[in-house]
Amino acid sequence: MKFTLKESKKYAKSGKLDEWVIKFLEETDNRNFANHVKNKGYWVGPINIKLSKLKRCCGPEKEMKYKEPKKTWDKRVSSMVKDIKLGWDVPPLIVWFLNKELSIADGSHRVEALRKSGIKSYWTITWFDNPKEYAAYKR
Repeated sequence: MKFTLKESKKYAKSGKLDEWVIKFLEETDNRNFANHVKNKGYWVGPINIKLSKLKRCCGPEKEMKYKEPKKTWDKRVSSMVKDIKLGWDVPPLIVWFLNKELSIADGSHRVEALRKSGIKSYWTITWFDNPKEYAAYKR
């Protein structure tokens, strides 16, 4: 697998989006979330969403659930900004519809790099664990 936006769209079109997401999460060492969503819930995407609607849970800020040292954060984000400028086919952001918010489950570094690159919206794959929330979202 290549783990690109193009590839994720191909999997979604063939009805295998969940397979792509689980493999992507395992490859990016996000196994906890991969195990949490395996064989349950509902995936929507990839769809283009304004980055301002997404909530990060990882970063150097005090309020982040998953804190990362600022120096490490800045280095990773800067590297991704360079890759975006070179034409990187950025994988979609993996989002969890949690407490009525679009919480980034995988992609906090990518979303910050996209923002710093001047991109205002990007492709996301959103997971819903509640069928009522999923049904309401689909309307």
